[in-house]
Amino acid sequence: MLTDSTPTHHFIESQDGLQKLIDKINKQKLAGFDLEFIPEKTYFPELCLIQVCVAEEIFLVDPYSFDQQSLNLIWQTICDPEIKCLFHCAEQDLEIIARLSNGTPKNIFDTQIAAAFAGLGFSIGLKKLVMEMLGVQLTKAECFSNWSQRPLSPEQIRYAVADVEHLQSLCDKLNQKLESMGRIEWASEEFETSASKASNTGYRRNLDICRVKGANRLDRKELAILQELLSWRDHEAQRLNKPLRSILSDQGLLEIATRRASDPKMLKNLRGIRDDQLKRHESSILEACQKGLALPSSQWPTWPEARPPSKKQLLVGDFLYVILKQMAVSINLPVEYIANRDEVQHFIRCYQEGNLDKPTAKKPRLMEGWRFELAGEKLLKILAGDKLTAGVTPDPEEKNELVLTLEMLDRS
Repeated sequence: MLTDSTPTHHFIESQDGLQKLIDKINKQKLAGFDLEFIPEKTYFPELCLIQVCVAEEIFLVDPYSFDQQSLNLIWQTICDPEIKCLFHCAEQDLEIIARLSNGTPKNIFDTQIAAAFAGLGFSIGLKKLVMEMLGVQLTKAECFSNWSQRPLSPEQIRYAVADVEHLQSLCDKLNQKLESMGRIEWASEEFETSASKASNTGYRRNLDICRVKGANRLDRKELAILQELLSWRDHEAQRLNKPLRSILSDQGLLEIATRRASDPKMLKNLRGIRDDQLKRHESSILEACQKGLALPSSQWPTWPEARPPSKKQLLVGDFLYVILKQMAVSINLPVEYIANRDEVQHFIRCYQEGNLDKPTAKKPRLMEGWRFELAGEKLLKILAGDKLTAGVTPDPEEKNELVLTLEMLDRS
């Protein structure tokens, strides 16, 4: 079934209209949400539109029509644990809500996460999911359009409406599927993790010296300067609400730290720094450098010296990851939701060091909840010496396909 027409919707630009929407959400205790925003032009993503679907009615809230105090009313509603909030791929939306409201929705249902646990694939898009679950073809052609323009075009409105129009139906069908598979608790745990992650993200994410390419070549004093430069750039970008790169590039910061710049002459002709940037920020750059140079050696950053896994340990990790992927394939669950390769290596390292159950150590996800019951317990037995038989056989369900078979042997 094709759907090119735009369903009836209400454009909310008045305080009265916003309050009626909030009252409706509070009455129903259930609503679908989506945010349209522009992330690349400013430090903080610019919120351009809030879409809401409640009781089969669709509302488009124009944030440009309200001050922050007024918008707080809808953020408080979304963050109310009594309100079940439906999203598709909620991560970025939750981060924006957390920043604007100092809270996070507590009761969410993410149709993308739910679809993964229902065996429909990792990070499935809304268009594909709606087609597979509901047989409806969405038109999705305005993803990267200018959402800050007013008025919105008919195509933008159609796109915005489609983002929330089917969330309730998807939720109902996915719930049924998850119930039948016994995975409601698995998905719910992931919803909670997603919400918690958003609340802890913060927006000072670019202060890690390890993220600057080439920083591993600096000595500790130069790393101290780089750390101060990163902190200054982040504060300045926040203050001006501009992208970090518009203040100064990573390459520019690295060049300054390498020279240990202490006077204006040392900032001349550096790669990665434009003349206008230098003119605007010269005094602040030198001040940050002076702070770094003045730090006592006891406070200089240390480049992480974690020993990389040996070739033998990497091979063990690859072996366990193959087993993990086989487990995931056997139950039609994306392996990414169980563990990734780095997490498997962390699991092995904790096992070797005896840190799996120490409260002070970072506990591997494979040791917790359903992941331990599904996979972690088996992997522990293998690390402890349990044997496996492995083979490749024709797949009984698919012609011209081969399937990997793994079977644990009784140690007795």
